[in-house]
Amino acid sequence: MTEDELKGFFEKHGIKAVINHYDALHRTIYYATIGEDHLPAILFIHGAPASMTIYKNYFTDEELLKRFTMYAVDRPGFGVTGGIAEPSIKKHAEMIYSLAERIHRVHQPLVIMAGSYGVSIACRMVMDHPNIVQGLVLVAPSLGPGLEKMYWVAPLLAKGFVSKLVPKEYQSASIEKLNHKKELEKMLPFWKKIDVPVFYLQSKNDGVVYSSNGGFAKEHLINVPFLKIHFFKGRKHNIHSKHHLFIRNKIMELFKMLVV
Repeated sequence: MTEDELKGFFEKHGIKAVINHYDALHRTIYYATIGEDHLPAILFIHGAPASMTIYKNYFTDEELLKRFTMYAVDRPGFGVTGGIAEPSIKKHAEMIYSLAERIHRVHQPLVIMAGSYGVSIACRMVMDHPNIVQGLVLVAPSLGPGLEKMYWVAPLLAKGFVSKLVPKEYQSASIEKLNHKKELEKMLPFWKKIDVPVFYLQSKNDGVVYSSNGGFAKEHLINVPFLKIHFFKGRKHNIHSKHHLFIRNKIMELFKMLVV
């Protein structure tokens, strides 16, 4: 997707967004700002393969627009940011931290909503930069090493001639998938550093990222003041759209907790 194509997407869906970019770790990262600029903020971090556009239902949600300035980022390897994938979760988190730090200077509180692989990045950022975020909404979270499905085709899509036959985002997703377990293993000593309220939302029989991640969350998020885990019925992994209103209400619930 080019910047003009993203602008066209926003126009098509009636989303009033400003597209911008910044440089971090020798990469140019694109993000969008939606809504008024004087409100508390939500930063959306997508999974893979995906881009910021998967959150379009939230960008037009009147309740969110009344209460939040919304930011959404295209991660390296996806969307307008594009380029090669970044397999290091720590480096990935540092690149997005550059945006979160800018947001945090202007907006209080700052909440992150992340999905799937994006959850790993959001959590790493909070581990490495305490106090940058005041709350987390984790959707279909990938937390524990090996607690996800590994597709046999992933090595073929990550490199070689097969990777040239599929859309670039599938190559990027496969590169991330192949490195994910060892990257999550590096995070094991640091889960106790997360000390903000957490909402955990997932399908009960998620076939991509296993629901056993819920047990991992209970075991490792030992210093969070609040952990609410909710499982939806079914096997669907990408639940951000189907359960948009429920998830929106959890964002609002978290916000009320933070401003009391």
